[in-house]
Amino acid sequence: DGHHIEHWADGGETRLDNLVQLCRHHHRLVHEGGFACERLEDGRVEFRSPGGDVLEGHFEPETPPEVLDPVRWFESSMPDLDIDSRTCVTKWQGERMDWDMAVGALFQHGL
Repeated sequence: DGHHIEHWADGGETRLDNLVQLCRHHHRLVHEGGFACERLEDGRVEFRSPGGDVLEGHFEPETPPEVLDPVRWFESSMPDLDIDSRTCVTKWQGERMDWDMAVGALFQHGL
């Protein structure tokens, strides 16, 4: 999961230097378990327990060179993905939602 170090509700911007990737478990601990994270001046991310203790470990930033060109990175990581000018065009025509289908799809994916 992408986590805003300074939460967007507190004015944190969605920029690489304000984001850290966490697994779902640790992301939940930051939001609901009282853990905190902060980016240090040298770029490392420091994590603190709910009691304020610094968690030991090496949390170095990983910024692949492809980030400098996100289009090239996207194209190279999913070469078989067929994207064109109509990819994001909705097929919805204003009809009522099929709740049985929607809820069934959620259960199928374990959500």
